[in-house]
Amino acid sequence: MATGDRGLTGNADVARLLYELGALTGRSRQRGDRYRAEAYRRAAAAVAAAPVEVLALSERDLTAIPGVGAGTAARIAELRRTGTIAALERLRAADPAGVEGLLAVPGIGPVTAARLRDALGVRDIDGLRVALAAGRLEAVRGLGPVTRARIAEGLEHLGPDDGPVRLPILDAVGVATRFEATLRALDGVSGLAWCGDLGRMRDTVGRVELLLAAPDPAAVLARAATAPPVREVAGRSAGGVALATFDGPVVHVAAVPPAAFAVERIRRTAHPSHWRSLVRVAAERGIEVDSDGLRDATGTLVEVADDAAVYAAIGLQPVPAEQRDGTDELALAAEGRLPCCAEVADLRGDLHDHSDWSGDGRMTLAELLDGAVARGWGYVGVTDHAEDLTINGLSRAEVLAQRDELAALAAERPQLAVLHGAELNIGADGSVDYDPDFLAGYGWAVASVHSHFRMDAATQTRRLTTAIQNPAVRAIGHLTGRRVGRRQGIELDVDAVLDACLETGTALEVNCHLDRFDAPAEVLAEAAARGVLVVISTDAHGVRELDNHRWGVALARRGRVPAELVTNTWPAERFLDWAAR
Repeated sequence: MATGDRGLTGNADVARLLYELGALTGRSRQRGDRYRAEAYRRAAAAVAAAPVEVLALSERDLTAIPGVGAGTAARIAELRRTGTIAALERLRAADPAGVEGLLAVPGIGPVTAARLRDALGVRDIDGLRVALAAGRLEAVRGLGPVTRARIAEGLEHLGPDDGPVRLPILDAVGVATRFEATLRALDGVSGLAWCGDLGRMRDTVGRVELLLAAPDPAAVLARAATAPPVREVAGRSAGGVALATFDGPVVHVAAVPPAAFAVERIRRTAHPSHWRSLVRVAAERGIEVDSDGLRDATGTLVEVADDAAVYAAIGLQPVPAEQRDGTDELALAAEGRLPCCAEVADLRGDLHDHSDWSGDGRMTLAELLDGAVARGWGYVGVTDHAEDLTINGLSRAEVLAQRDELAALAAERPQLAVLHGAELNIGADGSVDYDPDFLAGYGWAVASVHSHFRMDAATQTRRLTTAIQNPAVRAIGHLTGRRVGRRQGIELDVDAVLDACLETGTALEVNCHLDRFDAPAEVLAEAAARGVLVVISTDAHGVRELDNHRWGVALARRGRVPAELVTNTWPAERFLDWAAR
């Protein structure tokens, strides 16, 4: 038996090893490891919840547990026979232990982190900055000029030397989502909320914070601290615990009684200045806010079922979590002037979707249309890549063949209006794929920047406004082209671009992919103030991504975009009429 894995006592121990195996597999970043890592995570959760001792089961019986595949069953059987999992031991030996902070730098993966550690003794971001400034990275084998430039750009993205390392929202959501399932399954948990930066859906997150509602908060926190995904307790505070997991950064978990949950959720989600102002306004209106909740002038606790009820009890329009930034939101709420933003249920279609006709699509046309029907949409835009994107784009012959197939599939689904569209590429000069006559055959087109990211702001602005003025372009996709935490967006004159959108009636896309979260919330706020139309689109490449509307809706809410400006909240007749103009 391997040291460290002796003394296995039950499912929790086995689940811990599988969580660790999943985490290290995901960090190795070899081909296929992302899917294997997810399989190990699913199996770990299944083992933790299994009603029987898995070490007593045969491989065949193990595969009868939902979530445990043949590969994982073999690992568990190996553990039972030998007391260890050889693949886990190999990954432990290869993992760049002690350099987790470096992995937060865009451009640095586990292999590069190990090279920096072994060659230079660099184990953290401060040490990396010193080494980079001294030119020491040039001596590291395997770190060429391109990689060194990418690392320098990544450090610049992280901010000033004394600034905290922040997680891109995609990573933070992944951590919270994986750990949320474990916490919800704990005995006594009746509610769970994302708080802090994540609760406000900021582009980057300082730390992952989760709040639980439970009649016995202390007991729930004790159970959370021993849950299988937890590697160790990293710290404790009044009413909370910091948990280091096998698969991600430290997660900060707090718990309160159900009666205090709504008020505490607002406190922990809001920017401190929003919270202070809310407490002051409540006091002015005879409401006291304390750790138990809200009390009226007689000292009696006011029952509040949710966040909206808290604001209502204070006499305010409810402020969505995404808007609790401590600016002017409470003043607007006092006057009832916060915009009514779209909800996922308000969206009646999706206008940026890729099928397997594109090189990067993972769903057939039939699967795409059936996914739209299953979600109750009235219209959908099929927007595979155009010919100028040489790796993934469709030739003109392929476009025409796809159009014929799509027409036949649409005829079988009369409840769904199907727009044969394209995601056009915006060239360096603002031109797009195909000639005007060929473009006229499309029913919808979104145009996006996929190249030439380093041109100056004036050139990028001319490029975008030229594309916006093209009669074939109905929407501008992922405006800045950024990848949050990984690639900075293009520089542009936002005012000029928004003015062009308003003049031509071109919609601005709210791209639902968390690694894009584009256009940024501050741009959306400017667009909404001008009355620029938007379209919330999933940019789905697979069927499961058709559910990504929730993230785009949150981003639009953060940008205070009124629902009436979101074109895909419109009924099919109105939307199709607008799209055809």
